[in-house]
Amino acid sequence: LIHFKMNGRMADLIYSMEATNTEFHPYQFKPVLKMLNSPSGSILIADEVGMGKTIEAGLIWTELKARYDFKRLLFLCPNSLRKKWEAELSDKFGLDARIVGSDDLLFLLSNRSGIGREQALIGGIQNFRPRRDWKSKPDEELIAADKLMRYLESEGGDDPYFDLLVVDESHHLKNEESVQHELGSLL
Repeated sequence: LIHFKMNGRMADLIYSMEATNTEFHPYQFKPVLKMLNSPSGSILIADEVGMGKTIEAGLIWTELKARYDFKRLLFLCPNSLRKKWEAELSDKFGLDARIVGSDDLLFLLSNRSGIGREQALIGGIQNFRPRRDWKSKPDEELIAADKLMRYLESEGGDDPYFDLLVVDESHHLKNEESVQHELGSLL
């Protein structure tokens, strides 16, 4: 018990409560508690528009970062929402998030660049989506998104780079026959 107290990992403490620049709404902490108690380590937040899903995701990150010293975060969202996420993460959570393309992400993953420092990255689903025939293309015909998928398929599961993946508008990944679904699974 003393060891847990000294590590600050007591289950009844919520570290994200006062750690952000957000207005307090108790219902926005329900996903934080569900995530902490989730046996799978994942959660689906499907609130109505305007209820603060972005803030809930940020609170989850803040909590996990405080409890477990998480450092690397990836937001996957439609391209049209990347700037919104970048602004929200900066204004509300003080995160210096940057928007990356598939070539940037591939470089980070394959070189393990920045492994010891905090990183919050934002990627667009459309930018990361490979072509439908990415598996059968010869290496010299691959685009960056195809190369990213090949890397994720061959190396991605060995030692996960990101501590947390947040997928905004996850219904874009639901069709199990689509390359978006495969992308989400590999990430």
